[in-house]
Formats: sequence, C-alpha cells, structure tokens
Amino acid sequence: MLLNPGTVLSGRYEILEKIGSGGMAVVYRGRDRKLDRYVTVKVLREEFVGDEEFIERFRSEACSVARLSHPNIVRAYDVGEDGDINYIVNEYIHGDTLKKAIKEKAPFDSRSTINVAIQIASALSQAHKAHIVHRDIKPQNILVGTDGVVKVTIPDAEILSVDLDEDSMGEPLTDTGFMTKIAKEEESEALAEAPNHMEETAKENGNLLNQAKERAKSLIEGYVKNVGEQIGKEYTVEWVDAKAEE
Repeated sequence: MLLNPGTVLSGRYEILEKIGSGGMAVVYRGRDRKLDRYVTVKVLREEFVGDEEFIERFRSEACSVARLSHPNIVRAYDVGEDGDINYIVNEYIHGDTLKKAIKEKAPFDSRSTINVAIQIASALSQAHKAHIVHRDIKPQNILVGTDGVVKVTIPDAEILSVDLDEDSMGEPLTDTGFMTKIAKEEESEALAEAPNHMEETAKENGNLLNQAKERAKSLIEGYVKNVGEQIGKEYTVEWVDAKAEE
C-alpha cells in the first residue's frame, strides 16, 4: 500500500512524495509538522506488517543508526507505528546518491574524488568503532548533498557488540508510538548475559568486522580508480594503520 501525499503519520509526519523503494520498505519525502523541517519517512512494506521478525529488524535498523553521531552518517530521528504502518524518520538530504552523481556529473577532479572518499571512510570508521557493520555499502546508499557533504545511509546495519565506543554514540532515539530508547537497566541486563556468549561470538564478530572493513576499502578503491580512469589518470589509495601512526 502506497501512502498518498497529505497522509499524516502519528499526527506529526506529513507525506509529501515517494522518492524511493527497496525490498523491505518504501521511502518518502515528508515534513515534520512539529519541528517544521523536511524528513525522510521510511515505511515498512505492507506484506511484512504481520511478520514480527521483519518488524523487529526494521526497528533495529533505526536504533543502530541512532547510536551513531557523525557528520557523514544520515541521522535517525524517530521510529513509530500508526495503525498497521511501521515507519522510521530520518534526516532528509538535499542532493543525489553517489551513483547518480557519478553517472550525471563525472568525471570529477582529483580534489573532489579524494574529498568524497575521505568522508565515506570517516563514516564507516566511526560505525566500525561502534561495532556496527553496514552490510550493504554501495553508491546507492551514499548521498552527496548540494553542499558537498557526503552522508552514508545505513539501511541494514548489524550490531556486533553491546560494548560500544562512547565517543561514537549519538542521542537516544525517541518514539511517537513507543519508547525505543535503550535504558540503562536494559543495557545492564544485556551486559550480564553477554559473558555466556562472548567467547564464542568474539571471533565471529571480529571476522564480520574485518569483512566489513575490506568491503569498505574495496568500494573506496574502486570509486577512486574509476574516477581516475575517466579523466585519463591513475589514482590509487594507500591505507595507513591509524593506531600504528599514534
């Protein structure tokens, strides 16, 4: 079921137009009537409404993003439900996807190429510090604002550990329909249960995080190489271990 322009969710979020869709959700440009700002409203597809596993995964995505605070990561503002409609409200970016930018505006000069690559790497590094794996890094999930700021969207995140880096955590996520803020009591319960599984999951989590880092490197290296080829130059990326530099 597609939402018509003018539909208002939870008495607050007005739907303006459809701007995208995926296998799990439909994305709309909307307006937050309370704060008078444009937002992105991501609505779970109708066929998943009765599937609690999908609904939980959908909500988990919002909570994962809300844990991060970084200028190059799209912010999650809210998560809620209005009747059978489950939705996530995110920051709205005025701009295009990196895929569209490459298709319509390439070739980029070397300065622009490096600038985009650095911003992507910075966003993914912050997510990895928080033990959050992106799982779907590609140009379609990277936005380039009209101001030149790159924003990484995280549509299918996975939290590998409850022991998060405090510097990477953002504001708790509030909710119009129910509270999704992770209370201190809930964190304590999770930490109390963690030792039973920590040893056997640590290795698996480490492997997943390493795989995510390699995928991120591959994306950035491919992007830089392709842009260089379009202007007849050879660009390469040299990776430096930040810890070794300290």
